[in-house]
Amino acid sequence: MYVRAKEGCSVGGLRLVLGICGHGGWTGAWGGVGNMGQDPVFAREPDDAGDGWGVGSRNEFGELLSPAEDDDFGDLHLCSEAGRWDRNSEKWVRDDLTSPCIDSGCPASCVGEEPWPHGERINMGAYGGTAQASLSLSCSGNVADLNDDDSVSFQDFARLAAKWNMRGLSCPEDLDSNTMVDLKDVRIFCDNWLAGK
Repeated sequence: MYVRAKEGCSVGGLRLVLGICGHGGWTGAWGGVGNMGQDPVFAREPDDAGDGWGVGSRNEFGELLSPAEDDDFGDLHLCSEAGRWDRNSEKWVRDDLTSPCIDSGCPASCVGEEPWPHGERINMGAYGGTAQASLSLSCSGNVADLNDDDSVSFQDFARLAAKWNMRGLSCPEDLDSNTMVDLKDVRIFCDNWLAGK
């Protein structure tokens, strides 16, 4: 987690913006193994509209807005120069910055459904280990090693076949990240057949 202080609220003159970037811990001054004190660089920061979370403000007619209308929970996908999933366009986009939370999750955790390149280490944050995890700048590993056992074999082919012709949200079996599992992915898979790292 990280905390950023902003001006303009009644809590000692500061408004605290709390964002999730990690597994079970505080950042920066609180220390601890696996915690960081850097900005996680979200695609869009959460914003409580200056009135506190869940409070709601009034519109131009004086009507009370519900918290859902007032609060912007942001987009907690991590920015990445290699690519991040954009939920509005439903495609991969590249950013000008890369979050320090990419490839910074628990070293003992597997990358799960993170698409390649995943740097062989899970990302911190809400989308770490999921098909929407932001892409790593590290190309270590093998794009066709879908079960992370350091080889490309029939087990990996079975995973590819199970997602055949799937369209929409990207998944690890979508080897070329074009949001569909098709013949292009089979070609990439064959190019890596029985290869190690």
